[in-house]
Amino acid sequence: DRDGRGTNRLSKAESILGTGMSQNLSRGRRLTWDESVAFSHHDCTFGKWYDSAGMKTFADVPEMVAIAAPHQELHETIKRIADYKRQGQTEMAEVEYKKVGPLFEKIVELISAFERKI
Repeated sequence: DRDGRGTNRLSKAESILGTGMSQNLSRGRRLTWDESVAFSHHDCTFGKWYDSAGMKTFADVPEMVAIAAPHQELHETIKRIADYKRQGQTEMAEVEYKKVGPLFEKIVELISAFERKI
């Protein structure tokens, strides 16, 4: 987008979720992180915070609750990308990769809405 907000929003999501992994996977780069973290919405840095302090403190904020589904879907999508790449199914990996950006956008949208409320 022209004003750069989309890029900044995706950077914010990558920073919050601690990923750069989706691009590495889609480009065929070697996996260099702990897969249990990359593939689990409970084991990544954000997921650990979300499951503990995040929900204990903010469970009454609808935007906080709503982050769970796209966050889980993001990790599941990244796992599918990795699986397809390992199987040599590059086209299927690319199909899955196209889902990553919109998932990041949704997560950042919800995080931003949450931040405005607290």
